[in-house]
Amino acid sequence: MIKYTKRAAALLFVIMLALSSVIIASAAEGKIIDDAGALSSESVKQLQQALDIVSENTGWDLVVNINRNNVDYDETEKTAYKYAKDNNLENGLLFQIDLGSRELQIIEQGEAMEYFNDTRITDMKSDVVYYMKSDDYDEAIFTFAEHVNRYFYDGKPEHGKFTNIETNEKYNSKITYVIKRFGIIIGLGSVVVALIIVLIVAKKYKHHGKQGTYDLTANSSVDLSVEVDEFVTKHVTSRTIRDDNDSDSGGSGSSRGIGGSSF
Repeated sequence: MIKYTKRAAALLFVIMLALSSVIIASAAEGKIIDDAGALSSESVKQLQQALDIVSENTGWDLVVNINRNNVDYDETEKTAYKYAKDNNLENGLLFQIDLGSRELQIIEQGEAMEYFNDTRITDMKSDVVYYMKSDDYDEAIFTFAEHVNRYFYDGKPEHGKFTNIETNEKYNSKITYVIKRFGIIIGLGSVVVALIIVLIVAKKYKHHGKQGTYDLTANSSVDLSVEVDEFVTKHVTSRTIRDDNDSDSGGSGSSRGIGGSSF
């Protein structure tokens, strides 16, 4: 049960918001998801009313998620952005509280990112953590809502670093994130590769393709291992020339010519 003084302060806060608000026609709303059972029904009712009024003032969705997922510090940011994406939180803030690991995460989406530079986020977290350390979840959530409302009316800060925008790109626009952070390296690498290709092509044209000529003399040989001479036909013609003086003599029948042969 909430103490009377705390309840009165909470109601006063809600009334002040209502009196100072400029109602914006939008579908923005406040939402409390208490999966850890950390809040009483009365607390939820009052907190819900405060979140609704701030949502109407700003046009942003405000979501408070309390759980016992026991996610360690290194994973809280990742799980918060995943929760925002899974629940279609496109313009607003998520205040995620993990009572298991005792870690909290506040992230901004859409236009709301432009209102929260690193200084404002640090101040808001510092004030919220003050109440979280004493397990005063009601006051922590009211403090969160009050800061959001105040920073909205203060307007967009003209100076300061916006780490939230960079982190949002890391989880929701990975291509943009890589190009912004590694674009120079990627560009230089592409130039080096292009130069190497140009040099290779230029070298080939310089030789006019001659470096690829096949040396026939150096890379060939002739080996004649068998030699055969084959006579297909042999024909010998012989003629006897008679001497007129010997026409009447009997002779032996042998003949002698210019190239004479005997058989």
